[in-house]
Amino acid sequence: MSQKTIRTVGLPFEAGIIDIGAHSVRLEIFQVAKDGSIETLESVTRIINLGYDAFRRGAISPENINLLCAILSDCARRLREYRITICRTVATSAIREASNRDLVARRVKLASGFDLEILESSEEARLLHQALQDAFEIEERRDELNGLVIAVGTGSLLLFYLENGCLTYSETVALGSVRLFDEAGRTTLNPDKIKILLRSLDLRRHLMTNCNYHPNAKINFIGIGAGIRALMALDHDVAPMDLSGNIRELPLESLRTLSRKAQESSPATIAEQCRIADYLALSVAPSSCIVDYVLEQIPCKKFLAPTVTTRQALLTDLIRSQTGNLRSFEPDLLATATTIGHKYHFDYEHARATADIALALFDKVKKYFQMDRRLRILLEIAALLHDIGRFVDIRQYPRHSFYLISQMQLPGLTPEEIQILALITRYQRKTNPKMSHVEYQALPPSERVILLQLTALLRVAEALEKNHRADFKKMRLNISPSKHLLKIKVAGSNDLAWERQYLSQKDDLFYEVFGMKIVIEEELQRI
Repeated sequence: MSQKTIRTVGLPFEAGIIDIGAHSVRLEIFQVAKDGSIETLESVTRIINLGYDAFRRGAISPENINLLCAILSDCARRLREYRITICRTVATSAIREASNRDLVARRVKLASGFDLEILESSEEARLLHQALQDAFEIEERRDELNGLVIAVGTGSLLLFYLENGCLTYSETVALGSVRLFDEAGRTTLNPDKIKILLRSLDLRRHLMTNCNYHPNAKINFIGIGAGIRALMALDHDVAPMDLSGNIRELPLESLRTLSRKAQESSPATIAEQCRIADYLALSVAPSSCIVDYVLEQIPCKKFLAPTVTTRQALLTDLIRSQTGNLRSFEPDLLATATTIGHKYHFDYEHARATADIALALFDKVKKYFQMDRRLRILLEIAALLHDIGRFVDIRQYPRHSFYLISQMQLPGLTPEEIQILALITRYQRKTNPKMSHVEYQALPPSERVILLQLTALLRVAEALEKNHRADFKKMRLNISPSKHLLKIKVAGSNDLAWERQYLSQKDDLFYEVFGMKIVIEEELQRI
């Protein structure tokens, strides 16, 4: 798990954002003033249909790689003219799904000098969610940040569910608004066929299975994306595409009316009225079909359309990273993990108690082994989800926990971190990681050490909580470095023979990793 080094800077500063989408490349050059205000110095959009290559052929063509390199070389030149050295260059659905994504990144680096970041779905969900939090806080509407969010991109559809402002579930679906035409062709696709495709999602059942969604409960419907913004602009009460700084609330019947209008209008008419590019005009009718489908599937209280874009989210995240003012995503990670646990009918009380013991152990040893807070949250999630594999098979549950976690989208975690998370649960019992294990062998040496450390802590925590007793909730920990000893002191007079027995079966890795023996001692209850 590579840790990125963030070079923080003071205000003011200038920087760039390059967003490589499925159908365009957008460069934003901006300046952040001392008071935090943002001024756009230059904005450039170049059309390039990477989506047709990726979604129909599975790989970016040599011709489009050459064109992309030329566009990014021009972006590099513009940044040099401004003497800007801070720039984040990201690629979303098209390059993310391309089989030759690594080749594309290498060609981009050679041609322009940019380190291309493939924006994984989980990271995109984190960024958009935090941008939504900002938008609703500015408008003082934080209590409305609940319900279903549909982020309609030209290349993919991102669904996420919010409870009390926290992100509890997210998933990316290969149903982008222009992607449909890339895959099927313009002449063979119409709104009726799009709606048939959408019904295959079975959204209602999907939410019931994956979220704390209750059938027939009315929820907020929050729509974001260029196609949604263009749909809003078809309303004559709104200036074309001029929705900046607002969260627009539209009555559901008015939304249905706009949706019908979008499906009856030609892309050329929409492009002229909304003053948008042809490919974006093409996305409006599919976006309206998605809106219709959600309204058909889910009882909605209200429809909200905040002006939130991936570029805006990237910009805010870059500013926070450069100024050292990052917003914590830990509550959302834990909310998502808990939702996943409930999906697989885990024992929440046991999982939470195991996590608390594991965190207490972590906090005691971290200063001796330079373990940072990022590892702490990984350990907590691993403890919460360590036995979800019991949903599949009670005997081989560590293997099933490993598989289930390795296939998950967990916003805020990198694919490498998810792999470590899955491996911690795989090795939670007696089997130690071995170089003959393919997944373990594939980890960089530093990440193997992290895996061993967190697995050792989880094993001890699981042994102490095996009998689901409350004795260890108020345990006291004492480390004696000179004696290579960790003492666990438990108040009360309960017989802890079983816990000592369980611990003796699972503390070998802890001794190997941390060089300390563990002993459990009873102490008199304090009055």
